[in-house]
Amino acid sequence: FMDAVLRRARKDAGIRAIGDDEDEKAEKAAKTQMPIVSISERARRVAQGTLAAIAVPAIRWTILSQTAGLFAIAAYAALVPLFIERGLGHSKATAGLVLAAIIPVIAIATWAGGVLVKRQKWSVQQQLKFSLVTVLVATPLSCVFLLKSLAAVAPCLAIAMIAAFLRTAPS
Repeated sequence: FMDAVLRRARKDAGIRAIGDDEDEKAEKAAKTQMPIVSISERARRVAQGTLAAIAVPAIRWTILSQTAGLFAIAAYAALVPLFIERGLGHSKATAGLVLAAIIPVIAIATWAGGVLVKRQKWSVQQQLKFSLVTVLVATPLSCVFLLKSLAAVAPCLAIAMIAAFLRTAPS
């Protein structure tokens, strides 16, 4: 009790003593400390927030479409180099180079899609129609396993990636 009284008197008089800074920090931390919440309460809050977000149709469809897109990307990342190596008979280095060359194409397509949507000032319905068209273009081009030449596979993959990622930029 006396320590608190002395600290208060020093503070009022403008006198600082060794250790006052730590005491002030401890007092501020005690005042601003969030209440302790159990793990089950945190899980309940996260579940409520998730359900509230999923209740919004735009968020729900965005999550579903991006999830589907990520499955396609995962398939490309895993299977295209394998196909180029085994199906076309090229080395691992060539297969990796083809896939590595597509990454900047994806970045440019994503950026270009955002610029296109912003400049055209498309509504949500127009953006969905554009997305449908890009998927319809990308899907047949993704069937590169029917082709037997790397000279044909690489451009088809690039065009498919442009079409697939042109729709993914935020507007």
